[in-house]
Amino acid sequence: MPARQLLAALTHAAILTDATGVVVGWNSAATALFGWSAAEMVGRPLIAQRGQSR
Repeated sequence: MPARQLLAALTHAAILTDATGVVVGWNSAATALFGWSAAEMVGRPLIAQRGQSR
């Protein structure tokens, strides 16, 4: 199963980053938990959003 399908199928919040900490995957449960959409997070460093919520 491709990573994107697996990510979408998970019911728990899941965030994928590359080796530098840039978000490459974000599922709907992560959106529900943190308030940021995948479109807002993918391509950004995860640490930049730490401590910030909506």
